[in-house]
Amino acid sequence: MAIFDVAMLRHTPLPFLIHDSAIIKFVGHAPVRELLSVYMQSANLTSRAGEPKQVFFSFDATTAYGQRAEELVAAT
Repeated sequence: MAIFDVAMLRHTPLPFLIHDSAIIKFVGHAPVRELLSVYMQSANLTSRAGEPKQVFFSFDATTAYGQRAEELVAAT
């Protein structure tokens, strides 16, 4: 579901995406770290209004996903 939503963000006029941490509860740590990277890259997308597209993600377990996840969250 998360990847589908990101694809819709990339290929439609949607200006933002909102995800809750519940969608990743049953996903392994390595794929979640990659998903965070994908979320971060979404800032390079531009809406029709010329504004950067945004991803809002409620992420409550950063430390459980390791240092790279912490770095990605801190950077965004």
